[in-house]
Amino acid sequence: STKFQYLLLYTKENSPARELVQSFPPLPENYNKAIDQLKSRFGREDLLIDLYVRELLKLVLIRAREDQQLALRSLYDRLSTQLNALDTLGLTSDKFTYFLTPLVESALPDSVLKDWKRESKIQVSVEGDTM
Repeated sequence: STKFQYLLLYTKENSPARELVQSFPPLPENYNKAIDQLKSRFGREDLLIDLYVRELLKLVLIRAREDQQLALRSLYDRLSTQLNALDTLGLTSDKFTYFLTPLVESALPDSVLKDWKRESKIQVSVEGDTM
């Protein structure tokens, strides 16, 4: 089936995931079975969350080292990637703002952080005036 061909295409050659997919006959009725097996074996959300949070921490550590500063665009892209991945897993920033916000803020250059704080105070003030 075409879906099986895509599964094979998007799994690394000689990998455990590829071997798992190849263990099923490529019939349409086996596609969902293969997906379920892949999810149960490789899609552990707890490990994925751990991975994404560790990547956020790496950005903070890079920021702490003066000899390894990231360009602001690169920092933004990397932060967005990790935050979007956490959001995909249901860990939205509104639920975990108490630890995500300090992590993100810690990765920002001081000048950007000051501007961000100033801007957020202005927005809170403007929103407060309209009530």
